[in-house]
Amino acid sequence: MFVETVDRGFENLGGFVAKNPLKVIAASLALSLIAGAGVTKLSLETDTVKLWVPTSVSATKRRNILTENYGSSTTGLVKYILTAKDGGSISRESILLEALEIHQKITTEVKDEDGKGFQSYCNRPTPSSDCFFDNILSVFDYDEDVIRASASNGTLISKIESKKPLKIFLFGAEYDDNFSLLTAKAIPLTYSTAPEYLETSVEFIGSAIDDIYWKAQDDITRKTDVFVTTSRSIDDEVTRLIGNDSFLFALSILAIVLVLAGSLFTRSLVTSRSTLGMSALLIIILSIAFSFGMMGWCGIEANTLCFISPFVVTGVSVDDIIIVLEFFQREVDKGTPAVERMPIALRQAGSSITLTSISTVVAFASAALVDIPGVKSFGLCAMFAFLWVYVLTCTMFVAFLALDQRRMDQGRGCLFCQKNEQEVPVTPSRRRRSSYALPLQDIFKKLSTFLKRPQGLLTFFLLLVSAGVLGYQGTINDVGLTQAEAVPDDSYISDFDTKILETTENNVLVNPTLYIEGNPFTNPTKVQSLYEHFEFCSNKLGLLYPVPQWHSVYTIWLKSEGKDEFTDFDSNIANFFNQSVVEINGTQYNPVLYWDDVVCTNGHGNTCKGGIVRSKFLSLVAFEKLTTKYSHERDLGLNENLNKLGFNDDASFWYASSFSFGDSDAVIASYLVKNLLILVAAVSVVSWVFVGFEEAISIAICVSSILLSVVGIMKLWGVNISFISFSLLVMAVGLCVDYNAHVAHAFRHADKSLTAYERSERALCSMGLPVLKGGATTLAGTIFLAFSSSNVFRSVFKIMLCTVVFGCIYGLIALPVILPVARQLREAASSCLSNTPIKSMNEDNGDTAVEKD
Repeated sequence: MFVETVDRGFENLGGFVAKNPLKVIAASLALSLIAGAGVTKLSLETDTVKLWVPTSVSATKRRNILTENYGSSTTGLVKYILTAKDGGSISRESILLEALEIHQKITTEVKDEDGKGFQSYCNRPTPSSDCFFDNILSVFDYDEDVIRASASNGTLISKIESKKPLKIFLFGAEYDDNFSLLTAKAIPLTYSTAPEYLETSVEFIGSAIDDIYWKAQDDITRKTDVFVTTSRSIDDEVTRLIGNDSFLFALSILAIVLVLAGSLFTRSLVTSRSTLGMSALLIIILSIAFSFGMMGWCGIEANTLCFISPFVVTGVSVDDIIIVLEFFQREVDKGTPAVERMPIALRQAGSSITLTSISTVVAFASAALVDIPGVKSFGLCAMFAFLWVYVLTCTMFVAFLALDQRRMDQGRGCLFCQKNEQEVPVTPSRRRRSSYALPLQDIFKKLSTFLKRPQGLLTFFLLLVSAGVLGYQGTINDVGLTQAEAVPDDSYISDFDTKILETTENNVLVNPTLYIEGNPFTNPTKVQSLYEHFEFCSNKLGLLYPVPQWHSVYTIWLKSEGKDEFTDFDSNIANFFNQSVVEINGTQYNPVLYWDDVVCTNGHGNTCKGGIVRSKFLSLVAFEKLTTKYSHERDLGLNENLNKLGFNDDASFWYASSFSFGDSDAVIASYLVKNLLILVAAVSVVSWVFVGFEEAISIAICVSSILLSVVGIMKLWGVNISFISFSLLVMAVGLCVDYNAHVAHAFRHADKSLTAYERSERALCSMGLPVLKGGATTLAGTIFLAFSSSNVFRSVFKIMLCTVVFGCIYGLIALPVILPVARQLREAASSCLSNTPIKSMNEDNGDTAVEKD
């Protein structure tokens, strides 16, 4: 009853659009433009932690606590790595002098157009304090003469060794048996700027590097190479990636139009429908505009992944257009009266394209329910686009098709051409056939003959076995996406990351921070537990501390003042922060540097009142493996030990941005399995409503096999399980249904007097060519992603290619085999229950026919 109501609705819609095509086109265009105007309100989010880490994992909850209590960002960072061009040690006079030259250029010489330099933009502990930076050059007091003198008197190495911990200030250091420095591979230089000045700082710091390395200086031969990254590098490179690959989108649209137009071309202008390719182009553009516009109106932030959706929409949107056109052309070829063609065609095609469109929309809507913000945005973006493709296909394209048929009936070569008297108006006897259509139809007839028992069952069995084998490969796939994979191949970020790995030999330093809620420092037992935890972290996890922590400096100061480190702790914290200098073991420290480490009931730093309510401890830990799995293990190790010592996991914890991605990748595989199972179940329900139970089960088997095959090929093709592939596999579910649903729909509505195998043969011959055309247009729309400048976009092409290939194989080979088998199994079950002979039942009108061999 429901499907019949839907069919009648499409029949009425077809009649209305055929009578009022210009009004429908105008209304569709107006609604699209109104919705698309929201693009002016669209914003782009590039915070990788915010976008790609599930909101339910511990790391996200901890990050939210930190943002609430300490602010989302305290500094902007510009990081450099200097290496020797000759590959030798950097602990040499010439290398250190070049490092000093860069440092002086950045901190004192380079000015912006307003005459301001680094001193105006650096991050300061207080407005009145000096800029703070610390690197290996500090042992030479940032003085060229000291470096030269140290080199001449042989104290260069000893001065470098005095910088503790040296591992922070030199990368790739090697020592002799007496732990004396032999060589080092790189010098890191880090400059901290106020977040609001990061863009300006990056520009003039970049100018310093340009002056030294890339501007014409014939009299100087540089002995070092420099590699750089900043806090905004990812944002910049993602923006550049989108700009670099925008022309690929234009090529994709052009390819779609050419493929569609070529499939509709005939030698006669009157019988050729090539100009309908332009209507497909308009639908693609309006759907994409509608999608981004609706995101703008709804306040949904876009991200890099959203810019993949136009490629997908471009490739897939033409599928439903091909189906509508195919059913309409059949009515034309039959000689159906003009007034009845469109209602009948849309009635026949409507439920089929509704099934595929709803399945695609449901797939992307399910992605919008995932608690990964970036995936959610991508799902909504694609959902809006495919929803509007469906609406425009049923309205705007049908209107263009009606106008085009009027042109053909009147014998005109184009919509605005005069009638050509030499051309004969199109009649049923002048059927439009592409040059490749008849040969392909013969191929599908031969294929359907081949797929009859037992060859078909054997082929289906082999496909299931291959899906199982490939699916097993997918279970051992790697997890995670590196930073370099998300940016252009030629990005300086990739160079920086590569150099980090080379110079540290995978022993990369990461800076997790310990956050303590409340004030355990007045309790001797708690303080002892905290320092036991520090010792555990140092011995078991290789934790380092770049400077003495605020707590150790403060307690030493309390003792020097004759006060008790426990009972006098709260009442003296403000006085401590008022000190200009505190000396420990001959080294002076400025308490103002710790202001951000302590938050009090009222105020902080020298205005602290009411005692400490939360505090943090900075640290460094050496990662032997720069992977998210290893990061997750370190995260668990740090926090589990902290919890064992009585610190509340909800309030006191270790956090680093790398821990967020570790937590994300630890759950992404389970997210993928769970969501794909839900999606297959949802698609099965939708299919049951539109085509019947056994057809729905058949579609579910094919879709599941396609997904297993795609996941297996991902492993073989080097595409890891990540939030990117997660989103694309969700998308693949919607695409898989297209290649199966049209065949199942044709099987369901085939002549009920035929046997199940004859109906399967009829369905394959009827829908094989449109399905193949749909696959070809999808590939044409996405093939240009293979030439993308980013591995992320190339991964899209790989997954799309696999989805299309396996989709066509299962839709055109496996499904025609399983459909009659499923029908016979249902009839056998019904026969057993009712004790009647096995018959092929017409569930729509009750007609039956005895099944033939």
